[in-house]
Amino acid sequence: EKRLIRVAVYAQNGFVMLRFENYCAQEVELGADGLPRRNTHGGSDLRGVRAAAEKRGGTMTLHWENEWFTLRVLLPQKS
Repeated sequence: EKRLIRVAVYAQNGFVMLRFENYCAQEVELGADGLPRRNTHGGSDLRGVRAAAEKRGGTMTLHWENEWFTLRVLLPQKS
């Protein structure tokens, strides 16, 4: 029943970080590729996010801890 999403955007030292946190009581297991093991957690959609970040010289990371699923996208800031 909990539907919580937190969003933050930071700019520092020539980079922009987008951070999305989603409440998720069920543990999200990440595979060797860093994406969720089960499609129910959007693994295929996250491949597109990672590809878009990498195309722009950035990275994408995922993390699950204490019932929070965190997606971070780090991009170089345009000068």
